[in-house]
Amino acid sequence: MSGIDAPERRQAYGERSKQHLAAIVFQKRARVVWDKRDRYGRIVGRVYAAACDHADCAYSLDAGLEQIRAGLAWHYKQYQRDQSPSERARYAALEDEARARGEGLWQDAAPVAPWNFRRHTAASTLSAVDDLLLSGFPRDAAMTTVRDPPITGSAR
Repeated sequence: MSGIDAPERRQAYGERSKQHLAAIVFQKRARVVWDKRDRYGRIVGRVYAAACDHADCAYSLDAGLEQIRAGLAWHYKQYQRDQSPSERARYAALEDEARARGEGLWQDAAPVAPWNFRRHTAASTLSAVDDLLLSGFPRDAAMTTVRDPPITGSAR
């Protein structure tokens, strides 16, 4: 989702953040407004959920903003230039309010931002590979990747 970065699955508050997002959008009418893809080809956009279950309800609930309000995501300031000035101000203000209330992940004395968690996790993975290589593990074995075999037959 554009404008936010939420805790990773294995990170503190990651599961809670996922559950909160699911409560907002899972099996509900939603709309994604997007105009770009990330470097992995994934759609990056704002997710709006219908405010109620009636067919005539507007898609007015900004799921990313609700994640920030609940203290379960950061305003992703690295990409704030992709937001309109008013959206940028709303996201930043709601993050400040969630911090001040000690909401969600802001209960922790020093919450770890997802981008730092990912960087540390990547560094740990590289360190583990280096440790294997230094211990005499064959380089080719440490660097081999395995692909799932293609699915054959028909899925029913």
